[in-house]
Amino acid sequence: MPQFAAPFEANDYRIGDLLRGYRMTIPEMQRPYAWTKMEAQELVRDITKLLYAWEHSMPDPQHFFGSLVVLDNQGSPDDVIDGQQRLTTVSVLLGVIQQALADLEKAIIGAGGPQATVNAQNCSMMRTGMRTLLWRVGPIQKNVANSQIPVLNVSPEIRDLYSSLIEIDAPRPKLPGEDTPADHLQDVAEVFRTALIDVPFSNLADNLDKLKHLEALDAVVQKGLVVVRLSTKSASAAYELFESLNARGLGLNALDLLKVWMLAVLANAGVNNSQTADAMRKLSSGDIDKQLAFFYDFYWARTGEKVSPASQKDHKLCSFEARQKLFGDDSIPYVKVTPKLGSLESRIQSEVLRMETLTDVWLDLKGYTDSNDRVPRILGQFGERDWLKTRLDLLLGSTLGHKGAVYPLLMVAAEKMRNNPIDFVRLVHLLERFFFRFRIVCGGSETDIAKVYVKFIRALEANGNLTFPTVIKDLQDTMQKKVQLRGGGTVAKFDDAKFLEFLNLKINYQHANRVKYFFNLIELNSLKKVTNKSVNLKLWSIEHIFPQNPSNGLALPVEELHSMGNLCLLDPVMNKILQNKDFDVKKTKVNQLKQKPVPDKLIIDDNDSRSIFEGPKTVWSSVEITERRQKLEKDALAIFPEQLPLLP
Repeated sequence: MPQFAAPFEANDYRIGDLLRGYRMTIPEMQRPYAWTKMEAQELVRDITKLLYAWEHSMPDPQHFFGSLVVLDNQGSPDDVIDGQQRLTTVSVLLGVIQQALADLEKAIIGAGGPQATVNAQNCSMMRTGMRTLLWRVGPIQKNVANSQIPVLNVSPEIRDLYSSLIEIDAPRPKLPGEDTPADHLQDVAEVFRTALIDVPFSNLADNLDKLKHLEALDAVVQKGLVVVRLSTKSASAAYELFESLNARGLGLNALDLLKVWMLAVLANAGVNNSQTADAMRKLSSGDIDKQLAFFYDFYWARTGEKVSPASQKDHKLCSFEARQKLFGDDSIPYVKVTPKLGSLESRIQSEVLRMETLTDVWLDLKGYTDSNDRVPRILGQFGERDWLKTRLDLLLGSTLGHKGAVYPLLMVAAEKMRNNPIDFVRLVHLLERFFFRFRIVCGGSETDIAKVYVKFIRALEANGNLTFPTVIKDLQDTMQKKVQLRGGGTVAKFDDAKFLEFLNLKINYQHANRVKYFFNLIELNSLKKVTNKSVNLKLWSIEHIFPQNPSNGLALPVEELHSMGNLCLLDPVMNKILQNKDFDVKKTKVNQLKQKPVPDKLIIDDNDSRSIFEGPKTVWSSVEITERRQKLEKDALAIFPEQLPLLP
């Protein structure tokens, strides 16, 4: 078990001396470059103070620029475990000064004068010395006279831009113009160029004064910025030290801490970690809240346990739990870990690559990839895709709002069923019926839902698919869960009688989404059938059959007026025409609209509503409302039965 007991050295260096003495590499698993204009402006303020002290003859002014943690690779470039943001930033600052010297040299030569040659030579000597800080002679290459490589090998996301920023007159790579690490780096370079070069130059008319400013700026950066270099030859010690130093600053999130641990494990084992590093770098870039939410669902899917609220607040605790339960790390003292197959290194690589695959599936299901289409792209194109698109939007969107364990289940199911998408369709069909009856109507427990979903995940992991008769039985057992009665015996908590009791309480005018969903299914009469009006229920309106404000002054009790027996769905145009009219007037108006010539003809495009307004009833009262409620209850039991049907 690695211990943080390996020797390490601590030495202070001026930035110039550090860059002259060492070559360094940013490991690919490090978090991406993240400094913004704000951090750059803070550094500008620190440098401005140093310039003021320098110009007022204060001897050797210095500013502590932080600590670096490096893994000493004994002859090869050091791995920068902590400090990449500062090293990358100060190197770009030196590159900005180097470019300013080159531009000033051209201006001096162009202006001419008695001191032009001497001043131009001074510019040339300074930028040549600065180049030796930023570049080294690289490996000998065929047909290349003098191969150069940067002293600091930065992460891939910013490598091309970084190289152009520390090279004179180099073309800038085209950036996507988004919130990327390269965009951040370019913004930082612009802050330095504006605040430390352009603004001071605007107050200096003489080129010699501008040269003196650049000399002072070069001196305070190279000599005034001081860092402490903490080095060790032990990978474990380096990463433990990194974690300790960051514990009191801007907190590392669970993914950051896991990356640190993974890199140490793989480095100690001598395993090539480039693929794992690339995957973890993608997982930790962008919207970190979104990435953490995915990781929590992934953890749930893989361990069968939900990340507790306490662990979500305590990222170190969360990372420890993930190391133990997800990866099977047995190096933490006094913690019993369930043995897992294979080496720890292979488990890390396997789980990270699985995370990379499932991230895209999760983003699709959440609607982050396309807010109008939650169908996982991994399923490809298939015959039932449009139907699935509608059902997923209803199940996971605002209509039913299924959350929690459904995302771990569906992302694993989509990945496992990618070659048999119709099985995924069948699963969604069953979950929709189950969730509406058990949770939306009856108010069943999220804990019970999570238990049965985790069971399905385990079956998917073990068998690569689901046995649907078993799935149906497990869902039915959950819906028919027995409870102990005080007087003895048991009763099914969510049987048909309870379902209908709750249905009348939950499907009423106060719950628009539920009402639209329920009546839409009554209209379809089968979840497998899809029509235009089932795609977007927001386009439909709820109409009171007995009006809310009748012209004759008669009124119904509020609970009866807003009950499902007195509600129907109408196209918004028809709803506006009929609203608040008495029932007999509505029937007359519908008949008139039917007789109009095409294309002015308007009809009610809903079988359920048509049977009301075009049917034989001439009055609508409490009697008709009761009859309709009973019909709807019968329809509900057919669509959401206690015994779920096995779909073809």
